[in-house]
Amino acid sequence: MNNTYNQCLSLLNQCKTLKAVKQIHASLLKTAPGLDAFSAGKLLLHCAVTISDSLDYARRFFLHFPNPDVFMYNTLVRGFSESDKPQNSITTFIEMRRKCLDPPDSFSFAFVLKAATNLRSLKSGIQLHCQALVHGLDGHLFVGTTLISMYGECERADLSMKVFDEMSDPNVVVWNAVVTACFRSGDVKNAERVFNTMPFWNLTTWNTGNWQWKFKDSSINIYYEEHERESSDPTKNILMIPTISDVSTVEEWRSVAKDIAQRDGKVNWRATIVDWPGLGYSDRPKMDYNADVMENFQSLGTFGE
Repeated sequence: MNNTYNQCLSLLNQCKTLKAVKQIHASLLKTAPGLDAFSAGKLLLHCAVTISDSLDYARRFFLHFPNPDVFMYNTLVRGFSESDKPQNSITTFIEMRRKCLDPPDSFSFAFVLKAATNLRSLKSGIQLHCQALVHGLDGHLFVGTTLISMYGECERADLSMKVFDEMSDPNVVVWNAVVTACFRSGDVKNAERVFNTMPFWNLTTWNTGNWQWKFKDSSINIYYEEHERESSDPTKNILMIPTISDVSTVEEWRSVAKDIAQRDGKVNWRATIVDWPGLGYSDRPKMDYNADVMENFQSLGTFGE
């Protein structure tokens, strides 16, 4: 690779629009007519995950790349899983199983199970669970956690508990996932039982609630969690809202919030995490969840503003 090619790759991370990505893509092709798998993977990742309106471009690019590897398939599966058509994630996973010589890995199943979760498709989730069993990945931390969440969203806390019971060394994220799954299924008794046996629960306090976000003529309930360490030290608040490219749920940020809250020092941090509108436990009104909506939500200076 020459210097021009490497410079184009380094500029890719700074691209904020699809137009800019296309310019970098054109420059790469001009410099080296055939992209290698590494460069193609970086370009695909940026289009499928980072840029909000570039998923179709990522798909077209993927279809024209000869012999895509597992990383490239996983990237597209991930992008579709968080899109407005998560069923395309499952279709891409099936295509990978048919065409890719390499077997799916833990990321493959974690991403495609997220699609089944967003679809609330119990049938697809069970089929994917069976595939994970075949490949020996059902007990993997990422896969197991996503399975627990998927069954919870499908209101099958009993299956979430079975997955949890079969995990050899669940961490705090897994424990939180199974508690949440029980709540989502309306199994408050089991949720309380699991919570009281958590080996981590006494390290921080955990409060939940809903806040009404006013957007145009809509009032949307936003789910939030507050995590802080029990301490007499002065408390400082920190609101954790990820970038638009990382739109996510509290389940993905809970472990980070807990880590911040548990830090030793003269300041007691209270970390607040939220479910973005249309995701997680927040309201999901019928509206166009475009970049303008997300930018408006992200621009909140203080929580509840």
